[in-house]
Amino acid sequence: MKIAIFISTLEFGGAEKQAVVDAALLAKGHQVFFITFRAGPLKEQLPGEVEFLLLQKSNYFSTARTLARFLKSREIELVHAHLFAPMVISSIASLLCKAKVVWNFHSHAFDNVKTARLAHGLASWLPGVKKILFPANELKEYYRAENHNFPQKKEMIFFNSGQFWEQQPYRESGDEKIIIGFVGRVIPLKRLHLLVRLAEKLKEESIANFEISIVGDGTELQKLKSEAAERNVTDVIRFHGFQSDTNKYYKDFSIFALPSEEEVLSLSLIDAQLTGLPCVAFDVGGNADVVENGRSGFIVQDESAFMGRIRELATDRNLRRQMGRRAIEQSTEKFSQKARVNNLEKLYQSVLSL
Repeated sequence: MKIAIFISTLEFGGAEKQAVVDAALLAKGHQVFFITFRAGPLKEQLPGEVEFLLLQKSNYFSTARTLARFLKSREIELVHAHLFAPMVISSIASLLCKAKVVWNFHSHAFDNVKTARLAHGLASWLPGVKKILFPANELKEYYRAENHNFPQKKEMIFFNSGQFWEQQPYRESGDEKIIIGFVGRVIPLKRLHLLVRLAEKLKEESIANFEISIVGDGTELQKLKSEAAERNVTDVIRFHGFQSDTNKYYKDFSIFALPSEEEVLSLSLIDAQLTGLPCVAFDVGGNADVVENGRSGFIVQDESAFMGRIRELATDRNLRRQMGRRAIEQSTEKFSQKARVNNLEKLYQSVLSL
């Protein structure tokens, strides 16, 4: 198959990371093109066999004409478009060429909700748009509640993937230190101040040999460091900043904590489960699709339960072991890269037959 992956930028973000992962996976067996308006650091992760196109964005219609010319010149059969502008532009382009289009949502809201609703509502009914993917059922229901008026027969739940191809061996963390880890952007909706409060609480309860490890960067980092100093917990919190190789951090963690107030389908949560980490996350977005509550981790409703469940895991080695093994088993079947590429190929083949 000749497939184009289309996303707005190659800056760091969950949607961008998934698009790059998909391109790399598909390039092993197909001719893959990658289209974006703006390059970024994730471009370095694209394999050399993927043809890269930097598309100049002007108004949607002229950009769609330019895209259609490229699709025709390369005889591209299918465009997998991520996020708002690529989805709408590729849909218009499908009127001018034979390429079929798959949309992939990743987030809840856009800057201009009314404009997005109108554009989505119209473009989704174009004949070239064959499937509309949501990584979690919660996101599909969100857009339905917002009256985006998608054809229901085109909608489907389609999970994101983690960073591993096949099942990982279970690796038990050592007893010398319990490391409670987080990987992601350090921004307000991640609510990482709860991890600072957790550190304070565990110290007050004289829980020994623990560390909270925060891997990531963002607008809240300096504020978070200041709060850690004010609460006198800098000795038990490590800020690693942005790291391109997160795999080694997951393998050092004993527990994964995700205090976000909003998620769609967290790639960091998926990677944690694939690594065999018992996870504690709030009941938002698709977190409950990733973590089997009470089996591979805990899905919680409030701050008290969040801290209580982490404390329970930190003090119960057998529970960590039991949940960690279950995490690997269930997540490999649903979220491994092998599962993702197999599902993509089946999806694309069904789309091309329509």
